Amino acid sequence: MTSLNHVLGYRAAALSAVLLWFVAAQAGAATVTTCTESGLDAAIAANDGSIVFQCAAPTTISITTTKSFGGDTDVSLGNNHPVTLDGGGTTRILQVPAGQMVVIYGRIKDGIVLTNGFAPPTSLNGNGGAIHNRGNLTLDNVAVTNSEASGTAATLDGFGGGIYSTGTLTLIKSAVTGNTALTEGGGIANGNSAIQSSNGAVAATGPLVILDSLIDNNSTTDINGDGHGGGLSLADTSVMTSSVSLYRNTITNNSSDTAGGIHVLSSASLINNTISGNTATNSGGVAIEAISGLKGVALTNNTIAFNGASARASNLDYAVTSPSELYVSVVNNVVTDAAGTAAVNCFSSGTPTMNGTTNLDDDGSCPSGAGFTNSDPDVAPLAVNPPGRYGTHAIQAGSSSAVDSGTSSGCPIIDGRGTTRPEDGNGSGTAVCDIGAYELKGTDSDGDGVSDAVENAAPNAGDGDSNGT
Repeated sequence: MTSLNHVLGYRAAALSAVLLWFVAAQAGAATVTTCTESGLDAAIAANDGSIVFQCAAPTTISITTTKSFGGDTDVSLGNNHPVTLDGGGTTRILQVPAGQMVVIYGRIKDGIVLTNGFAPPTSLNGNGGAIHNRGNLTLDNVAVTNSEASGTAATLDGFGGGIYSTGTLTLIKSAVTGNTALTEGGGIANGNSAIQSSNGAVAATGPLVILDSLIDNNSTTDINGDGHGGGLSLADTSVMTSSVSLYRNTITNNSSDTAGGIHVLSSASLINNTISGNTATNSGGVAIEAISGLKGVALTNNTIAFNGASARASNLDYAVTSPSELYVSVVNNVVTDAAGTAAVNCFSSGTPTMNGTTNLDDDGSCPSGAGFTNSDPDVAPLAVNPPGRYGTHAIQAGSSSAVDSGTSSGCPIIDGRGTTRPEDGNGSGTAVCDIGAYELKGTDSDGDGVSDAVENAAPNAGDGDSNGT
C-alpha cells in the first residue's frame, strides 16, 4: 500500500510539475485577454502548450461547447482575477482525452472555477458533469461546483457529478462542491464500481491523489435507491498496491444511498483526513468494500465523526464478498459521535483481516482486535482551525483522550491543518502523536511557532537556537 513518503513525494512532484508548467505559461503562452468563450476558443486554437487568463477583472465565461485541447496543455491565471467557466446547466466543460496531460493552476484559492456543467446521457454515457478525464489531469487551486452527471438508471451510467476519471487525476488545494451524479460519485468517480461489481474489474482506471482539498455537499440521486459514494466513489483494477491516496482533505456534508462520504472498492491510503457530517441510508461516512480480488486499505490519523446512517454503520463500514479478500490497517484514527438511526460507529460483514493500534471510538462498536479503545475523544464541532484551509475537529488537553495518545511510529509529519507532528499537547515534556487528523499544539514559550518540546528534544536540545532544528 502507498506509504506516507510516497504520498509526500507524489505531492512534491505534482507541485514541481505545476510550477514548471506555470513558468512556461508566462513565456510564449496563448493569452486570453478577451475573456469570452470566443476568446478562449481562439487561445485553444493557437495553443502551443500554455493558455493564460489575463482578465481585467473577476470574470465568468459562458461555455456552450465542451473544451478539449489538442495536446499537453497548462491553463493558468496570469493575475489575481478569478475566472469562472460556466456550463449553464447544459454543457460538460472539459474533456481530457487519453494520452494528454493537462494542468489547471488557479494561482489563488478557487482561482479557476468550473461550474454548472452537465453530462447528458447521450455524451460519454452521462459521466463527468464538469470534467471527463481519460488522460493525466492536475487541478491546483481549482473549484468544481454545481455540476451533474445525468446518465440513465437502466444502463448503470451517470458517474462523477463533478469529475469522472479513468486516467490519472491529481487534486491539490481544490474544492469539489455541490455536484450530483445519478449512480456513483456525486463529487468524483474514479472508475466505475457498478461495472466492477458486475464484471469483476474496471478497465483503464488510473491513479488518484487528492491533497489539501475539500469534498463537500455532493450527492447521488439514483431513483432506484442504489447510489454509492456521495462524495467519492473509488474503484480500480489494482490489487494490494494502492493507486489511490487521500491526504489532508475535508470530506463533509455529502449524501448517498450507500456510503455518504466515500465508497472505497480500490486499495487505498487515507491519511490525515476529516470525514464528517456525511449521510446515507447505509454507511454514512466511509464504506470499504471488497467485491473482487485482493484489496488493502490503510487508514492513518483520520477523524471520522458525526456521520449519519439509517442502517449498518454511521461512520466506518467494512464489507467483504467471498471469495474476495480485504486487508485493513488502522492506526491513530478517531471514530466518534455516530448519528442517524443506526447511531453506531463501526459495522462489518464478511471477514475482513484487520490490524492496527491506538485508535479511539466512543461506543465500543469498532474491533478491539484492530487497536480500537472505547474512549471519548471529545472533538469540537467542525471549524476552520488555523493554519488550515478547510474544516477540522479540534481536540483539547484535559478533556480529549486523543491528546498525546497515539503511536509516533508512522505518525505523519504534519496534521490535517498543516501543524507539525508530534507535539507535546498535554505538557508532559515529551512530544507524542495525537490520535486523529488534528494535532494539539504544545506550549510555545518564546512564541516562535515551534513548541518547547520540539525545541528541547534531541537532537535539537542545546544547539543554541530555538528553531526546532
